[in-house]
Amino acid sequence: MVEQESKEQDPSALHQKYSKAIFRITTGLFVALAGIGALLLGTIGQGEPQVLRWYVLTLVVAGVGTGFGALLWLKTVELLFYGQVLALVGLFGCSAWLVFVVLSVVFSEPPLPPPPPPPPPDDAQFTVTASESKAGSWPDDLGNYFTYEPEKAIDGQDDTAWRIPGDGKQQWIQLDYTSPVEVSMVGIIVGHDKIDPGSGTDRFYQLYTVRQASIEFSDGTAEDAEFRRDRSMQWVRFDAPKATKSVRINIIDTHPPGDHPDGEVYPYLVYETAISEIKVR
Repeated sequence: MVEQESKEQDPSALHQKYSKAIFRITTGLFVALAGIGALLLGTIGQGEPQVLRWYVLTLVVAGVGTGFGALLWLKTVELLFYGQVLALVGLFGCSAWLVFVVLSVVFSEPPLPPPPPPPPPDDAQFTVTASESKAGSWPDDLGNYFTYEPEKAIDGQDDTAWRIPGDGKQQWIQLDYTSPVEVSMVGIIVGHDKIDPGSGTDRFYQLYTVRQASIEFSDGTAEDAEFRRDRSMQWVRFDAPKATKSVRINIIDTHPPGDHPDGEVYPYLVYETAISEIKVR
């Protein structure tokens, strides 16, 4: 009877007994965590680094506890048993905190997206630059001289224009805003919309007009656009608003001068390209 009681109180036997129980718990939790890991990270944990960190920590603690249990299963060592107990306590703590983190992510309201930049108002602050500053000064048939700086394309007057020498291909004009704006469409008068007050000559058909252009934004994206030989404002509308600090119009191709729909013959053609007005909305 004394020998039996002594055997029942043997610390090594108790360590081995409890070690087996802890080993089953840690192994079960380790397998469960590994099994649900893909689902957890693929749904809730996606884009949530806090969930990922706590999941990995919990899995590591479970693995350590399982490892201790495996060693004790082979050989009863008191120090490893106490390490196994500490691992189990840490595992429950990490598991509880992981559940808390996951629940806080699931039930928290998603952060509001940042407000889009405002559309450019009519008085939005911007500067205009161009690849070619301007063509030479020209008089109308009454002897009045006019200049053709890039600013003439944004002055709100259709009969003024930015004009450059040649067919305009590979030339550009750019609006730079002082702060980001949201752009939904860009309007262009693709030639010089002016009738000479002295002779009645139509400058729109006397010069090159834009046929094709690329509208480029500050993030490097661009939208290609085709234009009719039409003196009205032609609008290019985008599928989604563009947040940008600049709008650049790159001229790709142009209509040649002289093709008046009424068959009018001009006394001379002007080999320059013009844009009368640019609007951004």
